[in-house]
Amino acid sequence: MKIISWLIATLLALLLLCALAIYLWLGASLADYNGKYQGAVANPVYLERDQLGYLTVQAQDRSDAAYGLGFAHAQDRFFQMDLTRRSAAGELAELFGNRALETDIKHRRHRFRLRAEQQLSRLSHTDLQLLTAYSRGVNDGLANLRSSPFEYTLLRTKPSPWLESDSLLVIYSMYFDLQGKLGRDEYAMTKLQQALPTDWYQFLQQHSADWQAAIDGSKVSVIPMPDPLSP
Repeated sequence: MKIISWLIATLLALLLLCALAIYLWLGASLADYNGKYQGAVANPVYLERDQLGYLTVQAQDRSDAAYGLGFAHAQDRFFQMDLTRRSAAGELAELFGNRALETDIKHRRHRFRLRAEQQLSRLSHTDLQLLTAYSRGVNDGLANLRSSPFEYTLLRTKPSPWLESDSLLVIYSMYFDLQGKLGRDEYAMTKLQQALPTDWYQFLQQHSADWQAAIDGSKVSVIPMPDPLSP
């Protein structure tokens, strides 16, 4: 009985040590919400979160605010940000190997990485400065974590720095989420517009006023049902 008791106690101790090691490992990749950091900003930037975790960025100019926002994004969600840019660019196989190759091939047909880099050259100096400040914030936020997000340890790789073009890739990635990879929604709407009178097309495509929350307080007017179509 003494041997069995000793084995059980040893097993429990090992389990507790393993649990503690996992806890410390996961905790090292979490942001320190009470920390202070030296950043590439002209004036102090304050990141505050309420009880629900909603973030407020306080800064004296937009560039510093963009930096602070990027810093917070990286500390909270860098791996998800990485997946989003890689999905748009067709670079998921760098993380997941051959299992993501087919998806990458489909996405690379859109050449979103090239389009994002080309779009950077068309941005105004002010907008490019904001993107640059945001990218600096992302990379500094990632660097100030005690450990890279745990997903990279599981994948046995390291995160790549955030580029200005990556922010545009995130926008392009929404194309896949909202429009579909093959543009079938747009094609269907085009066929519908060609087949119906204008008033019926506008009625069927209207947005419900019940689901609108415009920043300027404006509301969408309801389009009434048109007269019945002639047979």
